[in-house]
Amino acid sequence: MNLNKNISALRTERGMTQEKLAELVGVSTAAVSKWECGNSYPDITLLPKLAEIFDVSLDYLFGYCRAEERTIPETVDEANRLGKDGKREDAITLLRQTLERYPKNETLMFELARHLFVSVRFRAPGKRKERMNEAKDLFLSVAERTANTNRRAWCYQFLTTLCMSAHDYEQAEQYNNRLLTGRGMYPKVTAAVLSLKLKSREEADLAMRNTMAESLFEYVYMGNWYLFSLLENERYPEVVTLCEHVLRIIRVGLEEGQTYLFNETSEYAESMALAYAHMGQYDACIEALETACEYACQYDELGCDLTYDVYDMTGEMHDVEEKISSRANMVRTLLKEREAIYSPLRDDPRYQAILIRLQAP
Repeated sequence: MNLNKNISALRTERGMTQEKLAELVGVSTAAVSKWECGNSYPDITLLPKLAEIFDVSLDYLFGYCRAEERTIPETVDEANRLGKDGKREDAITLLRQTLERYPKNETLMFELARHLFVSVRFRAPGKRKERMNEAKDLFLSVAERTANTNRRAWCYQFLTTLCMSAHDYEQAEQYNNRLLTGRGMYPKVTAAVLSLKLKSREEADLAMRNTMAESLFEYVYMGNWYLFSLLENERYPEVVTLCEHVLRIIRVGLEEGQTYLFNETSEYAESMALAYAHMGQYDACIEALETACEYACQYDELGCDLTYDVYDMTGEMHDVEEKISSRANMVRTLLKEREAIYSPLRDDPRYQAILIRLQAP
């Protein structure tokens, strides 16, 4: 019988401290510590209460069927694998079913919210709004109850993004204000610099590389929003200037091995081409489209795992978004979303060559 180990494992899986478990059961923290160390066992009258708190059967509590059921970390890993394999709905179903067994588990709530968040763009407008609202409720619930400051920050970041997508800018500002320190990246940079003095060489190298990569990712992300605003307001010469500047920075990141930036490079180059097309500068437009095509192809040649991890700066987040073809996105843009804008190039051999390359198997 591994009752002591099972109590410890179940408590840890649910993000619960010994103090919190003691409070829920009605015993001292020392008693819980003794249970988990195997120095004593819970009174038999407390076993049903423990099973209820952990949302498991008594058999499961005693370990008689643990081999037949996934632990919460195993469930999360399986959901992420399904997501990366393009089986998003299966991942969501798995997390929903597991959450029914552990309705108070914040890890499952957080993971389900993230998968719902990623799935939003693939839904019809009505379903999209429904899923956005469900994800918001879950993120907010976790943010209000978690003792994990890092997870709370991620919740507010997702909430900010969801509100911006829904054009609820005032609410987005309120959530974002809970993230601001007044110093931006400064605390993270300082922590990385301190690691050079306080950590092992391997830990310090990892901290510095991750912080530099995160800084670059945030720069590119911010540039995307600025770019959208410039295009929306038909400020095309400024679009070209911004894209040229960002592309110079991005290429530095590519030289440092940040391969996920192949996709970002392609999107910035295509935005520059769009601006040139609006200004009637079609030779420059073709050159920019050729650059966009080249980087889209390089991105699609990457292994799936190589396009992730840049978001996992703290060990808390593991990106769950399946890899989307950069070439397919570009083809859709050229042939559907902006067909009229690029129509003067329709018979240009270089334009036709770009389309052929993008649509190649």
